[in-house]
Amino acid sequence: MSPLGYARELKTAGLRRHTPLDWFDVYHDGGREITLLPANHWTMRSPLVGPNRSLWGGYLIRTAGGPVIYVAGDTAYFDGFEQFAADYAIDLAIFNMGAYAPRWFMAGSHMDPAETVQAFAELKAKRLMIAHWGTFRLGDEPVHRPPRDLKNRLDRKGLLSQWVDIGLGQTHYF
Repeated sequence: MSPLGYARELKTAGLRRHTPLDWFDVYHDGGREITLLPANHWTMRSPLVGPNRSLWGGYLIRTAGGPVIYVAGDTAYFDGFEQFAADYAIDLAIFNMGAYAPRWFMAGSHMDPAETVQAFAELKAKRLMIAHWGTFRLGDEPVHRPPRDLKNRLDRKGLLSQWVDIGLGQTHYF
């Protein structure tokens, strides 16, 4: 499954089974349920046809074993997190947190540590994990900084115990 607008790319890649989802559409697969949720970002698969010809978003995954996982995907901060909290009880929130500096340029696409903590608090998820950092430099912040800066913010807000501090290459069993 993918957001609307990627059928051609997925077919070209050889994928035969594909379910396009609009925001708030739900895909059922046995014991799992996956919902595409809005995010604040943009798409550009081809500069020839222009931006935002396909949809973007995050996923809410209701696992067969019970836990509910929210994978935010690429997103800037927006006012939807409180609504998600009203609609879903989330056990683990995974936020992308990298490529956030300089703010004048990246604020419309990616959250910084302060916004990630704010979104997590509004989401009312039980646990927080971050992704999208430490691989290669996409923004001006050093690649090792996002977890350190997030830890400091969480500590100041009294939320540090809710962070799943997973290092590069580590696995977390939930």
